[in-house]
Amino acid sequence: MDCAILSHAHYDHTNGLAAFLSANSKAPVFLSPAAEENCYAGLGFLSKYIGMPKGVVRAHEERIRRPEGVTRISDGVFLVPHSSPGLSKLGRRNHLLVKRGCRYIPDDFSHEQTLVFKTEKGLVLMNSCSHAGPDIITDEVLKAFPGEHIAAYIGGLHLFRMSEREVNVIADKLSGYRIERIYTGHCTGQKAFDILQARFGTRIAQFQCGMEITV
Repeated sequence: MDCAILSHAHYDHTNGLAAFLSANSKAPVFLSPAAEENCYAGLGFLSKYIGMPKGVVRAHEERIRRPEGVTRISDGVFLVPHSSPGLSKLGRRNHLLVKRGCRYIPDDFSHEQTLVFKTEKGLVLMNSCSHAGPDIITDEVLKAFPGEHIAAYIGGLHLFRMSEREVNVIADKLSGYRIERIYTGHCTGQKAFDILQARFGTRIAQFQCGMEITV
């Protein structure tokens, strides 16, 4: 494997990092500059740690890459960080926090990044949880690549806590981007997926074990 890319600093997406670094002695690991061991869920001092396994990144600093801004990491492969203001309001709503010193503040998801493939058929986006919202992420990517269109969006959409009305608002926004295909699972939630499928039909599909995706 040429490299590893961490979408964000939560434990359910980073707990395999130590095993990867042990099994592969060369590949660099790309983290957002804001990815630290400081992610929590809950309410202030009653929250629990949900961050990266502690000490792993520090023990392998020579392997860690922290790209600034939109970064090309290979031919046609890019990392796009968040650039939208006010994302901490989503962290507050979902009780997701980061610890700064002795303070717990709403997560603004600056530790999250989107992997983008530039293909002949358009852009393919991969964002494992889409905490900031798939509409915001799509908008950020299109601003980074003006004139392009989205061939596929791949990732969880983090809609499982949203009401039907809120999911429909997201669906309206995604419809405006004319995304050709959406592949989703994980934190989308079945209720939200059913709402989206009613809107997008065969243009949206759930992840399944063994699924092969061709764009």
